[in-house]
Amino acid sequence: MIEYAIRFQFRASNNEVEYEALLAGLQLAQSVGAEQLMICSDSQLVVNQVPISENSHADALSRLASAIDDRIGRHVP
Repeated sequence: MIEYAIRFQFRASNNEVEYEALLAGLQLAQSVGAEQLMICSDSQLVVNQVPISENSHADALSRLASAIDDRIGRHVP
């Protein structure tokens, strides 16, 4: 088991911090060549992610929001 403390250099909500910590842990596991992981969290938002096949609309909206010029509306009917 590896324990690791992280200090983020940005303001974030509790959910954002838990998600960022998960990502950092996954990167650490990859860098040390881990073959198995056990992830424990009390955050339902983090551990119960929607399968990608059920998340295509949200992904499309996210890509649209980052690709569109800010002077143009970002409304998707």
